[in-house]
Amino acid sequence: MYGSHFWRVVRAFFSCARRSCARWICNPALWLTLLLLLAWGLRLYHLDAMSLWWDESLSWDRAVNAIPNILANTIQIQNVATRDLHPPLYFLLLHFSVLVAGATEFALRFLSAFANLLTLAMLYPLTRLLSNNKLVALLTVFFAALAPFYVWYAQEARPYALVLLWSVLAVYALLRWLKTNPRTWRAVGSRWFGVFGLSVAATLATHYLSFVLLPFFAATLVIFGDNARLWRARLASPTTALAGLMLLGLAAILITLPRGQQDLASWDQVGATFVPLFIMLRDVWNSFAIGVTGKLDEVALLDLVLVALWLVGVFSTIRVKSRDARAALFLATYLFLPALALHLGSYLRPLYLNSRHLITASPAFYIGLAVGVDALARRLTLHSIQGRQFDVLRLNVKRQTSNVKREMSNVMRETSNVMYALIVLFVALPFLLGTIYSLSNLYFDATYAKDDHKAWSQFLRERLRADDYLLLVAPQAEKIVEYYAPDGLQWESLPHLGQTQDWQQFLDRESVVQAYRKHGRVWFLEIHQPVGDPKYAINNLMRKYGESVDIVYFPAIASRIILQQFVYRGVKQKRGVVIPQPTQIMFGDHLQVRGYDAPRQMEPGTRAAVKLYWRLSQRMPNAISVSLRVTDENGKVWGQWDAPPIGNLYPVSKWRAQTLYLDQHDVVVDPGAPPGKYKIEMNVYYAAGHEPLTARLADGSESAKSIPLADLVVTRPPTPRDPRTLVIDQHANVPFGSAVNFVGFDQESRASPGSAIPLSLYFQVVQNPGHDLTGKVELAAPGWQFWNRAQSSTPFTLELANRQAGDIVQVNVGAPVPGDAAAGLYDLRLTLDGLGPQTTLSWDKALTFGSATVDALTRSTDLPSIAHPLNARLGDQIEFLGYELNAPDPLRPGAQVKLKLYWRALKTMDTSYKVFTHLINSQNQIFGQQDKEPLDGARPTTSWAPGEIFSDTYEFEVAPNAQPGTYQIEIGMYHPADFTRLPTFDANGNPSGDRILFEELRIP
Repeated sequence: MYGSHFWRVVRAFFSCARRSCARWICNPALWLTLLLLLAWGLRLYHLDAMSLWWDESLSWDRAVNAIPNILANTIQIQNVATRDLHPPLYFLLLHFSVLVAGATEFALRFLSAFANLLTLAMLYPLTRLLSNNKLVALLTVFFAALAPFYVWYAQEARPYALVLLWSVLAVYALLRWLKTNPRTWRAVGSRWFGVFGLSVAATLATHYLSFVLLPFFAATLVIFGDNARLWRARLASPTTALAGLMLLGLAAILITLPRGQQDLASWDQVGATFVPLFIMLRDVWNSFAIGVTGKLDEVALLDLVLVALWLVGVFSTIRVKSRDARAALFLATYLFLPALALHLGSYLRPLYLNSRHLITASPAFYIGLAVGVDALARRLTLHSIQGRQFDVLRLNVKRQTSNVKREMSNVMRETSNVMYALIVLFVALPFLLGTIYSLSNLYFDATYAKDDHKAWSQFLRERLRADDYLLLVAPQAEKIVEYYAPDGLQWESLPHLGQTQDWQQFLDRESVVQAYRKHGRVWFLEIHQPVGDPKYAINNLMRKYGESVDIVYFPAIASRIILQQFVYRGVKQKRGVVIPQPTQIMFGDHLQVRGYDAPRQMEPGTRAAVKLYWRLSQRMPNAISVSLRVTDENGKVWGQWDAPPIGNLYPVSKWRAQTLYLDQHDVVVDPGAPPGKYKIEMNVYYAAGHEPLTARLADGSESAKSIPLADLVVTRPPTPRDPRTLVIDQHANVPFGSAVNFVGFDQESRASPGSAIPLSLYFQVVQNPGHDLTGKVELAAPGWQFWNRAQSSTPFTLELANRQAGDIVQVNVGAPVPGDAAAGLYDLRLTLDGLGPQTTLSWDKALTFGSATVDALTRSTDLPSIAHPLNARLGDQIEFLGYELNAPDPLRPGAQVKLKLYWRALKTMDTSYKVFTHLINSQNQIFGQQDKEPLDGARPTTSWAPGEIFSDTYEFEVAPNAQPGTYQIEIGMYHPADFTRLPTFDANGNPSGDRILFEELRIP
């Protein structure tokens, strides 16, 4: 009795829980919230990853301007007031957004992202009003949330996302007003008509090309307007009159287009040409369906499938019996009439540049797509459920009670909901595939990235000297340079605008000559799109008075970005030139340093030029690089700059023999270098392979190490340095107790298993604690990757002796990546012993300050076929499996010996061991050898994972003085720091010394 009662209670509880869960799951508000959260995440992700492009810099300039200038649409180019005739509403809103959030890339684009999110929220009531179907409304928001087209323009600081918001609000307000069946002019004074009027005004005040919506608004007024049977009554209705007014407005705009082409011009419309209607529609459709980050030929099939789905949606709205095709006409006119209006205007003046100019018509695509998917899913679900319901009814025909029927109805309803959801996902699969393809291109493929202005800015920032000067070709790009130019850089744009041709040529020549005379280096930045210096007049002036020594190209899709470095009158020195510090240093056999001129003192974090005077005794075919290092009394490096002498346009292979060349080579001092005495050291090495050239000094001594060149005194800045001015990869401001602030770091973003991630950590002293601080850097997978336990910890010491408040202290750390680390993203965490970071999560003693991507390694555990198998161990870490030998028989002096060795890792290693292969005689004298890291350093032993097997090849030449006799090959491994060899063990585990001997070879 009690048992049956208990189970009734349990069943009742689970039945109630199921109904409650069903109510939550079927709640449209819940799904709408989740979709909006998904959309918000997609729009904020990588929001500031790409540089601002040309047009976005104009948005920034107008936003930071005074309100009267924003309303006047003025932009200052070369201190001349020009006009950007985009309407002011977007820039006015952006102005107040900048006042609150600043002018970073993220802040500038945030307004567009937020406007697009509000647009998605508006699409739900708009679709419900049109279709009276919650599921269709949710599907519309779903497609719009994932639409790469919307994500792209939600991440752009331009008016397109905002004009889309106003247009959707206008359409919704118009439909709400038409729902009231307005038949008299009194209805014009209603609330919804007022919202419609304000929205249309806001649309036109955001982007002038939104006038293309006027014929669609007129068609909507006719489609949903007065349905009186008498045509006279329809013509007298306010909806018909308003439709006529809108068509008259469209006609007036089209008539004024030829006269007002300057009034409608904008910076992003430069270069617009007439586009045939079919090509325009194909481009627009592909953008709405797949986005702008996809190639048309690769997604043509997906486009056709989505066309079919949209047509299914449009025709499914036609009600044959009631002869109601208004919804179908609404969707068709919403999508095509704006395109036709833009095309009609293009006959008078080219207007179409790309699909963003028809973004206001895009909701029709996503609504029609949602209707089509819903119609197909309902039809397929109904067909499936009807067959199943017939089978169930046949089985229960004799015992159907009301409870059974009710339970069957609930089961069928739940089954139909699941079936509907699955079919929706299947039908929408083409759109989802296109979305994944396009969004992955947007987020991760540099081919589709905007012009990389951050790259040239960072390139300059890392090389900038105090007396550098920049000449920009393309005055219209002044704003992008103004936004990204490094602090302290002096620059101007050429050619001079608004001048007669003769006067412009004179002013341009004077600017170039004065730049050369007053500055040690002149950087020449070309940003062409499509104007600037089409005849290369400025370029010719630069080469007439100077010489280009370096050139770098930066990624760009909307323009061409080239940065060159020029020096005055070239690099070849005349006879009799006075060298400030003569010297005689010979590198190799032919390259000589005849003298130098170096700074005597510098501040931490600064850059200066060391003048090096070079001469070749005869031509050199191989490229070289020069390294200048700043070292302290203990040999610790506090700054290093490696570059080819003179520049990449002047490799030594182009130098003339017996000609003196001047190289203005950079020398840098790290921001954390303590005040004191240092030396500038010099090293020359081959660019390929980094093999150093032996230096021979004037006294006849030789050295393969760095050569001391000059003394340097590093002085403390007169005032504490602002950490935000440091030229580093990432800035931060995290206090650790009251002693120091963590202010930023430099790091490599990618690494391989077994390598070490070079890190430079920067701290600013707040209050010297009187002793050094210790800490560690940890590398580990993010916490949610609970299956990935690979991690490492690297201790360091923060030396604070002789440090004052305000000093920048630097720590260089190599964070090792475990050899068995899986590919993926890893966190970098910072800990200072006894001091916790004062962040919002102050309870956590470690600060996650960065991340690094670990690349995948191809590993194999398959044992290959080995010609000469052996079994030996090196320590407890490595197993030697055997070898293959390729050598002449009999062996001769000077012959080549090729050896292939097979290894198996037994455990992970913290040391990168070197392999030695020697040909020795009976007295253990070496007559041939090659020592190197495995696979020429590509796979150090620190990257080996337990059980991994691979082979490595070694080659050496038999010494010419090898005498007849019997020789053997010995191999093994040693620590490169102290040459300590790993102990070896035979197959039985018995110690065999520190080498493995095999293969007797004989020289007759």
